[in-house]
Amino acid sequence: PHTSSRQKLHQHLLHELPLQPFNAAQFNSYQPIWAAVSNSREQTDVADFVPRALSIPAELDRQEILWDDVKQALLNPARFFVRRRLRCGLDLFWQAQQTEEPFVPDSLELFQLREHWLEDFQVQHEARFLSRQQALGKLPVNNLGRVWAEQIEQQLLPLGHTLQAECDQPLEARTLQLTLAEGRVIGELQQAFQQAAGHQQLIFHRVGGVRGQHVLSAWLDLVMASAAGASEVRQAVIYGLDKKSGAVIQYRLRAPAVHEAQALVQRAVDDYWQCWQQPLDFIIDVLWEHQQLMASGKYDQADEQQQAREKLLQQHLNNEYSPLADIYLQRCLPHLTSQLQQPEFFQRWLEQYDVYVSSMAQHLLDDSPAGQVPGGVVV
Repeated sequence: PHTSSRQKLHQHLLHELPLQPFNAAQFNSYQPIWAAVSNSREQTDVADFVPRALSIPAELDRQEILWDDVKQALLNPARFFVRRRLRCGLDLFWQAQQTEEPFVPDSLELFQLREHWLEDFQVQHEARFLSRQQALGKLPVNNLGRVWAEQIEQQLLPLGHTLQAECDQPLEARTLQLTLAEGRVIGELQQAFQQAAGHQQLIFHRVGGVRGQHVLSAWLDLVMASAAGASEVRQAVIYGLDKKSGAVIQYRLRAPAVHEAQALVQRAVDDYWQCWQQPLDFIIDVLWEHQQLMASGKYDQADEQQQAREKLLQQHLNNEYSPLADIYLQRCLPHLTSQLQQPEFFQRWLEQYDVYVSSMAQHLLDDSPAGQVPGGVVV
C-alpha cells in the first residue's frame, strides 16, 4: 500500500501541482504570478546588481591594509563585496536539527569528522575521538560508529603521519609589513615550521581534495612573506588527499624573488580596492583547473583545447558545489556563466587574471617524478 500511495502522490505533484515554477506552458493558464516569473527572461534582461562602481567608504582606513582582507577579497570577490561593502548577507542561517541518531554522516558532517580526527591525532588524543563524537551525537553509539571511526582513521592516518614529520618544529607567529605608495600592508606569518636543512616553510593541509583557492591562499601567504623580507621562508606546501585514490598529495611552491613578490602584492592590493567598489569576476578554481588542463600536454590542437574548456565549464555548471553555483556570484554577476561560454570573452578573462595563475604555475615544484596526479604530486 505504501508503494502505491507514494506513486499516486508523485503523479499528483507532477500533474496537478507542477513543481516547475519557471515553466510558462504549465503556469500561464492558472497562475499569473508564476507566469510573470517564468516569462521574465523573455521580456527583460536581468538587471545588473551594481550598475556602476561604488565609492570606497570614507571611514575606511586606506593607510593600513590587512593582508588577510586582501586574501578574502581574492578568494571570493562577490562574497567580500556583499558582506563587507554592502554589509549584508545572502546566506540562509537555517539548519535542520537532528532528532535521531545518525546512521550515515552526510558530506559536510563527514568532512567535519575528518577534521576533528586529524586535530585529535596531532595532539595524540585520537583514542578518545570515537567516544567524544558519539557523546556529541555525530556518530552512532553502537558498533556502526566504531566502523565509521576506523574508516576515517584508515583514510587519514597517512596524512597524519606526514604532518607529524613535517610539523615537529613550529615557529611563533610574527607580524609582516610592506610599505607601498598608497599605504602599508600588514600581514602575519603563521603556519611556519623549521626544516632540517635550516630554512623555513609554510605548511597547510586539507582532509579532502585541494582546489585552486587552497593553492592560491598558500601562495599569497608565501608572496607576502617574500615581499616583506622574510627570506628564510623558502617554500609553502599544502597537503591533501586525492579524490579518486585517497593518496596523500602535495602542492609545493617555492618563494618568488623579492621584486616579483612586491609586484604581486601591488596587483593584489589594486584588485582589493576594486572589490570595495564592485565585485570582480575572478574565479580561481576555474582558472587553476584550466591552467592544469592546458599544462597536461593532452590538448595540442585549438579545437581540442576548446572542447576541453567547454567540458570544464559544463562540469562546473553541473556541480552544485562549484564556485559558479555560489549564491553571491550568481546575484552579483548573473551573466558571467553565459559569458564564459563565449570563446572571445573566455580568452580575455584568462588574460586579465593570468598574473595570478601563471605565477603559481611557474613556482610550483615537481620534485617527485613518479606517481604524479593532475596539479599535485603523490607523497
